[in-house]
Amino acid sequence: MHAKNFFIIILTLSTFLLTGCYNKKELDNLAYVIALGADVGSGDELNITYQIAVPVKISSDSGKTGEENYITHTVTANSLYTGNSKVNSLTSKEVNLSHVKLIVYSEELAKQDLSGHVNSLVSNVAIRPKTTVALCKGKAQEFLEKITPNLEASPARYYELLFESQKYTDDTIASELINFYSKASALDQSTTLLILSNQSGDNEKSSKTKNEENTKNEQQITGISNKSDQSGKSGSNGGDEEKSEDKKSKSETKFLGIAAFNGGRMVGTIPEELVASHLILTSALKNGNITVDDVEEKNKLVSVHLRQNKCCKFDVNIQNETPKINIAVNLTAKLQSSNSTTDYLTNKNKNALKEKIEKKLEQQLNEYFKLTKKFNSDIAGLGKYVKTKYLTWEEFEKANWLENYKNAKINVEVNVDLNVSRVISHTVPNV
Repeated sequence: MHAKNFFIIILTLSTFLLTGCYNKKELDNLAYVIALGADVGSGDELNITYQIAVPVKISSDSGKTGEENYITHTVTANSLYTGNSKVNSLTSKEVNLSHVKLIVYSEELAKQDLSGHVNSLVSNVAIRPKTTVALCKGKAQEFLEKITPNLEASPARYYELLFESQKYTDDTIASELINFYSKASALDQSTTLLILSNQSGDNEKSSKTKNEENTKNEQQITGISNKSDQSGKSGSNGGDEEKSEDKKSKSETKFLGIAAFNGGRMVGTIPEELVASHLILTSALKNGNITVDDVEEKNKLVSVHLRQNKCCKFDVNIQNETPKINIAVNLTAKLQSSNSTTDYLTNKNKNALKEKIEKKLEQQLNEYFKLTKKFNSDIAGLGKYVKTKYLTWEEFEKANWLENYKNAKINVEVNVDLNVSRVISHTVPNV
């Protein structure tokens, strides 16, 4: 037989081998998990919670939002793979992890060690490396059961938009699976995770002071006072509305700062008012705000918008095995609003305001380093610049940076390029 004819016959026969559908999976037969939660269980086991989307509710004509669009299952297992098997026996469909948007751990579990858990997630080909990982106050099971995506029919879309807020706010950071995995095993930096909460009680009290301060600042800037009662309602018909509002507040997801890690173990918390400092030091601040006192009038405030167009500069010197790090921070600022009559178009007032902003930012950055050194957790990644001062990797390993970080001497200098041209002077001329 001619070689050409033989080759054609082989190709023809091989086409029949490529048309099989023995391992096909219908989309309608899969249960899409949109969030995973893990809590401390008994012994070496975990309590794993699966939040599964309900496509029928999401795609219905009613377009309802909230907890009706998902179901949760919690199982006890020693691994995610075992948990998947148990959930498969509870549902009519096969569990699929390719659309997981959030993985949340309880703080209790994080204080033990997350290294092994995260390693198993990274090795799971179904879970995307850029999936958001976070911690929560209380139990992860309760957190996922109380999630209420009020403005979105799709819970998956709700998570996407929620964690994209880092692009336009300074209250949150990027908290991805692959970043946690790589930094938790690094020798030149420590890792972080977002802290979330949708609980009432003590967790609401932790942010009550900041909320009251923000309300006070806003009232002073806008000149509007809030005369309603604490529930935000006025009149005698607020009873049922108060209960409804209270129920809603319990399900709202809040960012409560970031958790600092030493390896895979949580060692401390950076409060939400210092999250902007972390963003600045990692050159990740896109949009931020700061409020300072007016330069002339007492009890008056000035609101300023911050942007970071240049990366921070780090100058490192090693003296007697102790790193001395000078950090230069450059930010651009725009005067947003002021309820005073101070004319900030004059160089004198503009320079005075610039100094106030720089001083406050330096205080916040120093407080940030005070906390991280207390935790001995280099979450700002200064070790990346320290290691350049060693000739070999072996010398850097011998220096044991992650243990020596608490002894580092850090000096921060902030320079703000202030723009006040868009603010109209409130000075009223004599008539």
